[in-house]
Amino acid sequence: MKRIFIPALSRANVRQITFHELRDTAISQAIASGADVLAISRIAGHANPSITLNVYGHVLKDSMGSIQRALDESYADLNSDRYVTDVNLQTA
Repeated sequence: MKRIFIPALSRANVRQITFHELRDTAISQAIASGADVLAISRIAGHANPSITLNVYGHVLKDSMGSIQRALDESYADLNSDRYVTDVNLQTA
């Protein structure tokens, strides 16, 4: 692995990192982007999703703000659709 990975980092002008750091970053980014934890767990080779959540749970805590904003936007869209429907019913 090192015979290929480290020279590839050098050619790409990327600081030297370990393959494990790269793996952790990929898993963390997948969780933060909202990917399915079960799928991530399988890709990571964890025996079950609870291992993934135990190791990377901090990422979910960090993304709570974006989750809350997404839910707020979804709820606002739901209410705006309902309002438009109600107005249309009243004018019909």
